[in-house]
Amino acid sequence: MGAVRAKAAAAKKAAGALAADARTPALAKPVLRDCMDSYDDIAYSLDEADKAMAAGDKDTTGTMLDTARTDVDTCDQGFEERDGDIPPLMSKQDAELAKLASNCIAIAVAAGLRSSS
Repeated sequence: MGAVRAKAAAAKKAAGALAADARTPALAKPVLRDCMDSYDDIAYSLDEADKAMAAGDKDTTGTMLDTARTDVDTCDQGFEERDGDIPPLMSKQDAELAKLASNCIAIAVAAGLRSSS
């Protein structure tokens, strides 16, 4: 989960830099700010998953890991909703985060820390 946290922090920083850049299309700036919020949400979800794992709560662990994975998709969806008016500026970061978050889910299932359904 540490790798996901680190990548989310780096993605948030990159999104912030793009949002502040005068060359970034105006339509992209609110989407980038939403992405920054989603990256913060990833960290929160992982913190809650950590707490749930420590307490042996598989259901909450699963829910919070799934939520972290969904938070990645939220950023991509913001760009997709613009119907091609703006390029998906965070697609590389989001693809990497999606893989890492999915790996966390798979590891949690394999370790018996999360229900497989």
